[in-house]
Amino acid sequence: MDDKVLEELVSFLSPAASPPLREKALEYVVGLSGTPEGLKTLGPCLTNVIFALVDLTDDENSSFVEEVFKALINLCSEEKVSPQITDNGKVVSKLLQMVCDPSFQFADQAASVLSNLSRSTESCRHILDCLQGQGVKDGGIDLAKLVEVCCKEGYNPEAKLHSLLSVIANLTQLQEARKFVLNKVACVIQRILPYTYLGSSDIRRRGVATILKNCCFETDYHAWLLSDAVDILPYLLLPLAGPEELDDDDMEGMPEDLQYLGEDKKREPDPAIRKLLIETITKLCTTKPGRGFVKEKRSYIIMREYDKWEKNESLKEIAHDLIQILIGDEPEPGMENLEQVDIPQDIVEKFNKMDSEKPRIEDEHVDEEKS
Repeated sequence: MDDKVLEELVSFLSPAASPPLREKALEYVVGLSGTPEGLKTLGPCLTNVIFALVDLTDDENSSFVEEVFKALINLCSEEKVSPQITDNGKVVSKLLQMVCDPSFQFADQAASVLSNLSRSTESCRHILDCLQGQGVKDGGIDLAKLVEVCCKEGYNPEAKLHSLLSVIANLTQLQEARKFVLNKVACVIQRILPYTYLGSSDIRRRGVATILKNCCFETDYHAWLLSDAVDILPYLLLPLAGPEELDDDDMEGMPEDLQYLGEDKKREPDPAIRKLLIETITKLCTTKPGRGFVKEKRSYIIMREYDKWEKNESLKEIAHDLIQILIGDEPEPGMENLEQVDIPQDIVEKFNKMDSEKPRIEDEHVDEEKS
């Protein structure tokens, strides 16, 4: 498709175009957006198509707007164009306003668009700058507002807003966002911790697990996270715990929430979430005080039973790494911080691999192996 035809297609997506022509053009774009070949066809004008579609979300025809969002979600999954989209502050602001509008019918779809757009670090930088630059008193939206919207039950009767936690998780690739979540006064992390449980949607659970792992790269906060002020450890271990009956000796010193779970207790079914939880606990074991606390709370017992249950070999491997830390001897004096001393190369590589992963919701995928 030559450039002139593509330019004409974009003009047909204008609010000024006649409704029949606009609908026909949208139908064509929706069809192209669902395949790699179609995305390649739109390539030269992809950003202009996306900008045009965002303008069409104001249309009064709800069926038409639903199709607009279908195309936007598909098109914004192209990570290479997302920085060009998010660099437009007006577009980001409009998407944020739609997500936070308590009566907007398509807030879930708008959140999905933002989730797709926030995969890259560069895009996250643009979105976070937009959030930080808006005056809340003047109707702007900041990170605190996003947390309020996704955590307030029934905020929008038309939307579940699960994907909004994906957006926040993606933003925690950046230290500023991690520091916001870890603010000891704002209590953000305490608000989202309950979503690690099975009662919430898998999107929410994965979002929270990603946020927790990313935030644990800030080792200065480990003591606070493990303290009674947050009490993060039971929230990480409970999804990994099963229905196995433990004797009293095994449970001695274990958090109460992990004791006597009952025969109907189920483990986290999503392998990607299990991976994030195990890696987060491992990060909390980086320092001597963290390791001591995690060991003291009998985490080994939970991981021992988990290891017997887990069938996925890649997850068993990272579980074994954690178990070795939990049952191993402490390093010699002066070598207690595993990120600051010379340690065996294979262990270094494992920690470096974890450090290089700032997981993003849509990127986390672990194949479940069949028994």
